[in-house]
Amino acid sequence: MTATRRGLWRLLAPLALACMVLLLSGSTVARADVAQTAAGLTHITLVFAGDLLMHKPLGDSVYDPGTGRYQFERIFAPIAPYVREADYAVANLETRLAGAAYGYHGYPTFNSPADLAPALRATGFDLMGTANNHSLDMGWPGVVNTLDALDRASLAHVGTNRTAAEQARVFSVGVRGVRVAFLNYTDYLNGLPLPAGRPHAVNLLSQQTVLGEAARARAEGADVVVAFLHFGNEYQRYATEQQRALATALLRGGVDLVVGAHPHVVQPIERVSVPGGGYRYAAYSLGNFVSTQRLRYRDSGLLLYADVEKDAEGARVTGLRYLPVYVQQSWSGGRTQYRVLPAHPRLDSGSDLGLTATERARLRQVWEELSAHVGRPDQGVNPYQPHTYDQALADLRARGIMQGYAGGDMGAFDPLWRQQFAKMLVLAFRAPVGEADVCPFADVEDGGPGTLYPDNYIAVAAARGFVTGLDAGTFAPRGEITRGQAVTMVVRALQAEAPGVLAVASAGFRGAWDDDLDVPHRDTARSAEASGLLEGLPLGALDPWGSMTRGEAAQLLENALQALEAE
Repeated sequence: MTATRRGLWRLLAPLALACMVLLLSGSTVARADVAQTAAGLTHITLVFAGDLLMHKPLGDSVYDPGTGRYQFERIFAPIAPYVREADYAVANLETRLAGAAYGYHGYPTFNSPADLAPALRATGFDLMGTANNHSLDMGWPGVVNTLDALDRASLAHVGTNRTAAEQARVFSVGVRGVRVAFLNYTDYLNGLPLPAGRPHAVNLLSQQTVLGEAARARAEGADVVVAFLHFGNEYQRYATEQQRALATALLRGGVDLVVGAHPHVVQPIERVSVPGGGYRYAAYSLGNFVSTQRLRYRDSGLLLYADVEKDAEGARVTGLRYLPVYVQQSWSGGRTQYRVLPAHPRLDSGSDLGLTATERARLRQVWEELSAHVGRPDQGVNPYQPHTYDQALADLRARGIMQGYAGGDMGAFDPLWRQQFAKMLVLAFRAPVGEADVCPFADVEDGGPGTLYPDNYIAVAAARGFVTGLDAGTFAPRGEITRGQAVTMVVRALQAEAPGVLAVASAGFRGAWDDDLDVPHRDTARSAEASGLLEGLPLGALDPWGSMTRGEAAQLLENALQALEAE
């Protein structure tokens, strides 16, 4: 660490640490009753994953020779909470579960152990789309045995069929009072013909067929119709004109949402205007959810959340949220292992394998490149937001700690100034403030007569020792606080006001900031973790020099207040 950087850290450390806690708070939310009905309005969330491209090394990595079983749950454990968070979860099963007699192998003809099915169900998936270019890799037995394996695991399926009657059935499901129909078709079979005498085996893509089934779904009572399509060109990061034309025709012809697979890379999301007003969405490709492909753009994909609203006038997709995912490949326990990780700056990776510096950098890059590729806030396509940040902000508003900030209405991902955090910290600890409190920092503006913001609060924070570690000559009140600074400030406040709350860090400290911080700030981070102040904040995945958000800061303060109340 350079001398200049050390000096900057000493200047900013207390404030950044507080913000850090807030950022880290956005962890996971278990599947909850997301549907809310008020004044006749119902909300549900659907989530879609990209290609389950099950190359053989994935199965090899989780084989247990003692039991002869394949423990695929390990691969999906870090991402499972985010799948379960939605009301209904769908993925593209790009392998067959034909059975051991056919041999287990990957590209070019896929067949995976049937243990995959219950693992996917345990991960939180409800429905598998089975129509894709590998539907016939194991011939007709592969079609039948795959669907039988999914049935045994209580996983619904659509796209391939054992009988003509099965194909004729429109698959729809009631999701907390909203009936959703899922249609699944493929544009490719890798040149393989449909089994003789069984034209129903795989749903083949055509505009007329999809629109016909969408109309039948509506007639049978579907509120929302989703077309899950296997189309496009492999490894092409933008949709073809054929994809766009087909999706537009489907959306204007009665389909509410088009979700695509097959390219193995993420393609942009498009909002399409429809007759009668309004918009519908096409997500052309969600990329790989899991695979062993390692080239850039192929080692990642999206979880796509579709927010659906239903009232007396009908149901509609009101917007989409995206959570990038990254497939970690790591040598551990004598073999290569894989984990599907959330790639989000405010979420812990959840990996039990640990993360190298290179992997942390790639997680940040996946977040940045996919956000730039698909994010369109002006069109209702927004990043996934951890719910815990909003909950922490709401709690602080109820406690009166967010006063003065646009009525307490602060976005969870908005940046936080140092002067704002200093005020929040003083209010959280109920420290008395008056106009006679004079701020010692020369660059802090005087709030003027009759106001206590911001200089008086900063003066109290400094006088009580909350801001120790900052050079007396500079505070930069409108500068964004870093995570490391915010954590240190909260620990300093507890040391001054309630030292009994703080625990002694053990040798098993899990933080990843050891090499980046000066000793005092490394120690405050360890103390914060040992005391539960970083609960929900993924310390190892976040840069201590990065700016803390309001949501992160709120989570940090919420944790501190809960610790105080439990004392």
